[in-house]
Amino acid sequence: MLKIALSSITAVVILLGSLNANSGVGTKDIHVISKVEVHQESSYIESTGGVYDEDSEDEVIYSEPNPPMNYTEPPYAQSDIVEPTPSYSNTIIYAKPAKKYYRVGEAIRIRLKLRKKSNIYIWTVGYDGRGYMIMPNRFNGYNRFKSHYAYVFPERSLNYEFQSDRAGTEHIYILATSKPISRAKMESIFNQRVGNYPTASARATKDFTTKDIHVIAKRENLEYDIAHVAIGIVD
Repeated sequence: MLKIALSSITAVVILLGSLNANSGVGTKDIHVISKVEVHQESSYIESTGGVYDEDSEDEVIYSEPNPPMNYTEPPYAQSDIVEPTPSYSNTIIYAKPAKKYYRVGEAIRIRLKLRKKSNIYIWTVGYDGRGYMIMPNRFNGYNRFKSHYAYVFPERSLNYEFQSDRAGTEHIYILATSKPISRAKMESIFNQRVGNYPTASARATKDFTTKDIHVIAKRENLEYDIAHVAIGIVD
């Protein structure tokens, strides 16, 4: 399960949802876990809340062992998402995991670079089809980010992290918009709560991801780009 974790002597785990395992058998749950440890602030954290990774785009940030013999890299299909606004297409220069795969319980980080200044929304989809908004979240409500910065979510100095507790594939969706989607509209879609996190029904999640973003963009006069990231998790 993917988690948002806070570093602490005792980790607080808050259930968010469940995801299909790679084999299609069993479930994985998404959590948010808080940390109590104090981390040194990075000199690249902007006063507005943005996070900049000073490593180059192609540099490997985190060490990783050789993948297991039976490891299959997950697909990065984009067929299950709505088409971006033509004038905003390719605003997401890249959205990818910081490593090719992660171990169960390891801190997961997502790398993101934007061509235009954007608001960012990140959600994941459970085994039952429900969507779970993991950013912005109750630990970090800021979601406006600059162009041409190499961001890492979440940044290592912040007080939470993403984790998964079962082998399989985590599916994460990243939406970049030219201006914020109205709070009323987001709350009408992610109108349920699991723990302290906004959750959408399976139908609402599918509609939002495959068509409703386009309708919202027209009604609220905004532009958008969207990416689907599949992350391999191994034992």
